[in-house]
Formats: sequence, C-alpha cells, structure tokens
Amino acid sequence: MNDLELGLRQAALRDGSRALSLLLNEIPDFYEEDLSCNICSGSMHNLGKREKLITSLLGEGTLNRSYFVCDDKSCGGHRFPKDEFLDIRRTSFSPGIRRLMAKVGSSEPFDKGRIDIQEYSGV
Repeated sequence: MNDLELGLRQAALRDGSRALSLLLNEIPDFYEEDLSCNICSGSMHNLGKREKLITSLLGEGTLNRSYFVCDDKSCGGHRFPKDEFLDIRRTSFSPGIRRLMAKVGSSEPFDKGRIDIQEYSGV
C-alpha cells in the first residue's frame, strides 16, 4: 500500500507542477510603456523572454517571463516584472516552499530539515 500511495503522490505532484507552470505562463507580463526602471525611474525596453526553473510545493517547473532593461546604459537597471508579481524575485523557490523551508529550518538541523521537507512535500 505504501508504494502505491507514494507512486500516486508523485504522479499527482508531477501533473500539478505541469499545470502550475502552464497557469503561471498564462499570466501576462507588464507592458513596456507601463514599466519604469526601479533605479533611475527611466524608461525600459523589452529584450524578450527568459526561462526560469522554479521549485514549488508541487515540484519543479519552468516559467517564461519578459526581461526588461533600462534605456540608460549607464544605469544598468533590469527587471523581470512577472518575478516581482509572483514573489520569486531573486529566488527560484515559490512563496509556499519558502514558508515550509522556514518552518522546518527554524526547528531542525539543516540535514534533518532537508529530509523532512522531502518527506512532507516530495520536493
């Protein structure tokens, strides 16, 4: 029975992760004219899509999002608006998995916490 449960859980997580990736990729990026540089407040332009691997409570998935750079070359500002909206700026971990990591990490040694996270979430 245990192997059956674990196998079904893995299949459900895999399907859920795929569904989450599809859903997140449907969220529109900000439009170029609505976006300003968060360093100098100047205008920005879109350099196209970039892919990001993310880890959520459902497992790993990919996210395609627009990459914007500041028009002022000396500024060097850049943004991924979808990352900001989804609260995954400067991280590849979803808010849900970060909460789980914080909970486990606050009460367990690192190595035991890693094992617990894997057992609790399959990640």
